[in-house]
Amino acid sequence: MAILIDIGLPGWMTDEALRDELEPLLPDVTMYCGHPETELPDVIMLATSVMPAKTASFLPNLELVQKLGAGVDKIVNDPDLPGHVKVTRLAPEVQAREIAEYFLAYVLRDQRNMSQHEASAKERRWAPLPPITTCGFSTAGPSFTLWTALPVTDRACMIEKYR
Repeated sequence: MAILIDIGLPGWMTDEALRDELEPLLPDVTMYCGHPETELPDVIMLATSVMPAKTASFLPNLELVQKLGAGVDKIVNDPDLPGHVKVTRLAPEVQAREIAEYFLAYVLRDQRNMSQHEASAKERRWAPLPPITTCGFSTAGPSFTLWTALPVTDRACMIEKYR
């Protein structure tokens, strides 16, 4: 039994870093890193964020694709992926926090008139502007809830940890 780790996102976690985290937890499982160049008949699971075309054709005994990130459409619709292969998607806390922080920064950028301040800076002048008044902000600070939804089908399901 083996796992193939082919994350496919330069600048994010490396295949080797994920392998190093998993190996102590799964000492009897062989782990390969990177895109397969030859057939790997012992691989039953693929951990990936971006599954390149033809990947499934190198994995004849694949049973599970673990998507490391959002969206499984491209994987589920891959013509080389056999119909019996299950596809799951993580909802990791770190990624959710990154999305929430990006969303908050985007909202605050508009609320604090940042594009106008950038334009003023290019003209080498300071033009103070009041923040845009918003609803839903209390003295305790802003609060955001992000929801993601994935239809559960015979090929795809979502696994989330709720607290």
